[in-house]
Amino acid sequence: VSAPPAPGPHPHGDAWLAVGGADGALSVISVSEARVSFRMEGRAGGEGGGRVISVAGTPRARPGLAAGLQAGGALTLWCVAAEAALAAWSAPGATCVVADPTGAHLALGDDGGRVRLVPLPAASAVEGEGVHATASPPSPRPLPPPSPLPPAATTLAHPGTASPVECLAFLGPDGRRLVARHADGRLAVWGGVG
Repeated sequence: VSAPPAPGPHPHGDAWLAVGGADGALSVISVSEARVSFRMEGRAGGEGGGRVISVAGTPRARPGLAAGLQAGGALTLWCVAAEAALAAWSAPGATCVVADPTGAHLALGDDGGRVRLVPLPAASAVEGEGVHATASPPSPRPLPPPSPLPPAATTLAHPGTASPVECLAFLGPDGRRLVARHADGRLAVWGGVG
């Protein structure tokens, strides 16, 4: 998760690490303080027990957002500082998630070898709070009900494989190229993305 530099013992200010748990929670750890600074509760139960299988942090273009993908396809976009869910989608078959460098899209790989580009919602007042540790955690807010992926989601497919997508990465600072690694070892690269 990208965050504005903060004073502290870390040479670059604070560094944040987002990790998913078997309980469906997404925790953001302050590396300089060696502690969990934020914890967002995901959906419990469901296929895979709700465990988080992939985490993505938005870059400095939209600091403080994190996405957690749970087994079974529950995808939640979080405002870390507010520990609040901004959006929730149902993405059955999704295997991994990554945010583009501009903060405009999430890319989701799935078990059918496809990649879907999901436009992120516009910045909200909650998102504007930024990432900072608080003395007392905010009150938990209920998760919004999951909705289908937006119809504006673009689907990319590699013609040579239907093997599950294991990981995704945007290349370059503008995020115009996207690479997917499939379970059969093939790589797919798309240009002009986003």
